[in-house]
Amino acid sequence: MSRIVLHIDRLLLCGIDARNAEAFSAALQAELQRQLAIAGMAETLSGIGHLARMKAGEVRSTTPGSEGLGQAIGRSIVRGLHPEHDI
Repeated sequence: MSRIVLHIDRLLLCGIDARNAEAFSAALQAELQRQLAIAGMAETLSGIGHLARMKAGEVRSTTPGSEGLGQAIGRSIVRGLHPEHDI
C-alpha cells in the first residue's frame, strides 16, 4: 500500500469570506481525500516525487457556496497532479 502526503503550504483565495473559511477548508480536505483514495491513485502518483509548486488551472464549480468551491478546487488539484485522471 502506498501513502500520499499532500502539504498545501499556502492557498490564496480572493472572495472567500472569513466566516466561510472553515466550511471551504473542510470541503477541500474531504474532496482531496476522496479523489486520492481512488484505487491505484497512490501508485500512479508515486512517480511524481516532490513538487515545489503546482498550478491547479481553471476551477469551475457547479455547486454554489464555499463547499462547492472547496470540492472543485480539490478536483482541480488532483487533475493537476494526474491530468489523465477523469474526474
